[in-house]
Amino acid sequence: EAGESIRQIACRVRYPPYLLARMLVEELCQLETRQKVTELMRAPHLIANLRLRWEVTHCIELDGDFSPGADRVARAIGVDYERELCLRLRALAVPFEDEDTLRARGLPKTPDVRLLVPLGLVDADGKQHLVNWIDSKAMYGTRETYLTEVLPQVTRYVNRFGPGCVVFWYGFCPSIRELPATHQHHVALLDDFPPREGELVFLDGGGLGR
Repeated sequence: EAGESIRQIACRVRYPPYLLARMLVEELCQLETRQKVTELMRAPHLIANLRLRWEVTHCIELDGDFSPGADRVARAIGVDYERELCLRLRALAVPFEDEDTLRARGLPKTPDVRLLVPLGLVDADGKQHLVNWIDSKAMYGTRETYLTEVLPQVTRYVNRFGPGCVVFWYGFCPSIRELPATHQHHVALLDDFPPREGELVFLDGGGLGR
């Protein structure tokens, strides 16, 4: 009402333009559900107010972190790393089922890979882990992200398939390994698969082997 654009307000209050635009669309269009807000943000040409329509469109274009375009890029990168994980498992002759196969069987809340034969891992700390599944994360694992997003997800996998492994391809905060919940659920954390030399070996019968 004072003449500032959404972009200007976002810069002043140091808040992502796209997220601020969502809040204003919800308030100014008097929408009752998040679904309706999402529908307008995906199709801003349906916003009746011409100025709001233009500014929302501008925020979507300039926000490279939270906009639908950024979400599509993140999903595409995630799919690429899931494919890479499957290629590496095949190269190692490790039998597994991918997420598409598991969903085709009607299994809900599936990890990216379920191993057909449990895999024994030894991490960089010398700790042994029995792994029944692997989940790929194309992100850096912060403590907050792990506790609020990743851990609730992998807890369901542990309940269904037993202990497993999360690969954070962009690395993770070392303190995550020391969280009680990580040890409680026997979730192994890696930043590559197979990791760099010395960080991962396979348990082969009575001894260790590559």
